[in-house]
This record gives sequence, C-alpha cells and structure tokens, in this order.
Amino acid sequence: MRTPELPLQVDDLVLSQWDRGYDVPLVQQASRDRFIAQMCSIPIDCDVEAARDWIYRRTTERNYCSLVIFDAQLERRVGEVALHGHSDEVTANLYYWLLPSARGRGLARRACRLLCRWALTQTPLAAVSAFASQRNIASVRVLQQLGFHRVGQIPDFAGYPDRRDTFGYCLFQPPG
Repeated sequence: MRTPELPLQVDDLVLSQWDRGYDVPLVQQASRDRFIAQMCSIPIDCDVEAARDWIYRRTTERNYCSLVIFDAQLERRVGEVALHGHSDEVTANLYYWLLPSARGRGLARRACRLLCRWALTQTPLAAVSAFASQRNIASVRVLQQLGFHRVGQIPDFAGYPDRRDTFGYCLFQPPG
C-alpha cells in the first residue's frame, strides 16, 4: 500500500511520516498505556531501542501505511492512524490510537476521516474495514460518525477478561 503525498492536513491536525529519532518519546508514552501497547504490539514500558524498532517495523512493513497524528493546538505528536492493506489489494484495515491526553477533542475522527478519504479516492481500495470492542465506546462512536457500517461481531481479541464482543465495521464511500 502506498503512502499519501504528505503532509495530509485539516485545520489543526496534520498527518505525517514517522521519524525513528524524533518519535521515540511518543512510542514510549504509548507503551505505558497497556491497551495501546497490546493492540499495537508495542513492548510495555519500552526503551529507546524498542521504540525505534517498533517505528522501523511500522514504516517498512509491506502493505502498511502508518502515519503520525500531530495536534497543532497542543504542538505535539499525539498518536497514530494507519491502514493495513489486504492481499486482495481492494480492502484495508483501519487502525488508530491517541495518547490519553489528546482524547475527547475529535482528533481520532478527523485523522481517520482524512486517511479514509484519501484511501477511497486516491487508491484502488473499494472498502476500509475496522474493528472496535463494544467496551471502547469512543472508537465505536468514531466509526459510526465516519459512516462505517457494522457488519458483524467476533469474539473479542482485545484481551478483556470477560470476552465481550468486538464489532466489525466497513466503509465503502469516502467519509463526508
């Protein structure tokens, strides 16, 4: 999967490439959030080298478009939005996370909208899929606001001990 011409920007939100030196503190902060670390395969409480390795894997993996979310209002990088293309080359999974300090201001929704709009208008993709635990109400809300349709449930893979269900979503048209 190719990467868009960068930066992608809307208002005070900018999507840009990862930097293996500059973005190490962001990955280290994310590694202290057990949910982010588990969902994104970041070693918990990772050191500098593990953070660099994670960024390297994210930026060199085939069929992966991983971008840093920069919040101009806070003047710092605050998360990730990514697409992982499937081997069929017509669908991709959407992934995203924000540091806790950046949540609740619509950044995830705007970052996902920007990347999904690019993917569904500038690439051969016909659909973008996503998964969200029903416990993660904020992520479910992001997907619904973008026009994703719930297409099913799977047993939860997010590691919750009570095994709540995870919803699968699909987006066929660029979000408005």
